Amino acid sequence: MDYETIQANHELRRISRHQMRDVLGILIFTHFVFFLINVPYTTFSILEMIRKEFSFLYTFGDASFAEGEFMFSIITLLTRGAFIFGFAGFFLKRVRGQEFGTMNIFDGFLNGIKNFFSYFVLDFLINLFVFLWLLLLIVPGVMKFYSYRMAFYIKYDEPEIGLLDAIDKSKAMMQGCRLKLALLDLSFIGWIVLSFLTLGLGFFVLFPYMGLSEANFYENLKRSQEKAPEAFSA
Repeated sequence: MDYETIQANHELRRISRHQMRDVLGILIFTHFVFFLINVPYTTFSILEMIRKEFSFLYTFGDASFAEGEFMFSIITLLTRGAFIFGFAGFFLKRVRGQEFGTMNIFDGFLNGIKNFFSYFVLDFLINLFVFLWLLLLIVPGVMKFYSYRMAFYIKYDEPEIGLLDAIDKSKAMMQGCRLKLALLDLSFIGWIVLSFLTLGLGFFVLFPYMGLSEANFYENLKRSQEKAPEAFSA
C-alpha cells in the first residue's frame, strides 16, 4: 500500500482486512483476553443496573454491588490509558509488518510506573478537554474528540514527547482530516449491527478490524504529511 499518498477509507478498510487474514487467531484471542480482564467491571455494572431496575427483588447486598462497581470503575479509569497505548502499538506493529503478539497490549504497564502514569494523564487530559468543549456545544466537542484521536499513536512513536505536545501534534495532524476519520467510524455501523445479531461474538472480529483501520489511517496520514508537509500546513 502506498502510505505516502492519501488513501480512500474503503482502501484503508481493504488493506486492514488483508492484514487480518493470517493473524485472525491472534487478533481474536487478544481481544478475548481484554474482554476477560473487563468481565468483573462489566458484571458488576450489569448487576447494578438490574438492581436499580428491579430493586424490589433485593433485600440484601445493595451496598456490596455498588461498592464493587465503584471499585472496578476506578481500576478501569486508572488502566484505560495504558491499554489504549498498548493497543496502539499492537495494531501499528501489524500495520508495519513487525512481530507482534497479545502481550503488546500490556506494554503500557511494562514501561515503568512513570510511563504508566503518563498514559493515564494523557487519557485524562483528552477526556477532560473533550468534556469541556462538549459543555459549550456538541459539535465543537465532537470535533475535538477527532482532533485528539492520534495522540496515543504519536506518543507510541515519540515516547519522549510531552503530553500536551502529543495532543497539539494530533490536532495539527488531524487538521482537515477529522471528517474523513468520522466517516471511517460511521462505515462500521452495519458491522456493529451484525455483531449484535451474533450475540456480541462478532465484536471479537470487528474490534480488530476497526483497530487496524484506525492504525492504517494514522500511518497513511503520518507518512503522507512527512512526504509533503507543506500540503498540510494550516
